[in-house]
Amino acid sequence: VDGKQLAQSSAIERYAARLAGLYPQDAWEAAKADELVCFMKEWLEDVVSTVFIKNADEKLAARKAMVEGPLQTRMTKLNSLLTEAGPDGYLVGGRMTYADVAVFVTMSFLICGFFD
Repeated sequence: VDGKQLAQSSAIERYAARLAGLYPQDAWEAAKADELVCFMKEWLEDVVSTVFIKNADEKLAARKAMVEGPLQTRMTKLNSLLTEAGPDGYLVGGRMTYADVAVFVTMSFLICGFFD
């Protein structure tokens, strides 16, 4: 931007969210949005950690362990966070934020065919 570089993906994401009007102005709402976005990145890291396992039996065992352990815990937490959403269905502040986008994009990985 204007000859300046921003290289950290989370910083770029927040910057773009601010430009698009998707980053909350309220400090608490911004913190809640960041909480959800960071949570979804941790969730995705758990899942992606199994993608590059070459041996089919090892991959299956790793995914089974992930589903029965950290992923189950994260899905329970995500369900809790989603039930805290307001009656309008948005996760933070009664309007769409980058938290809603992050949850949608990350959960879309479950059905898009990215994971075998």
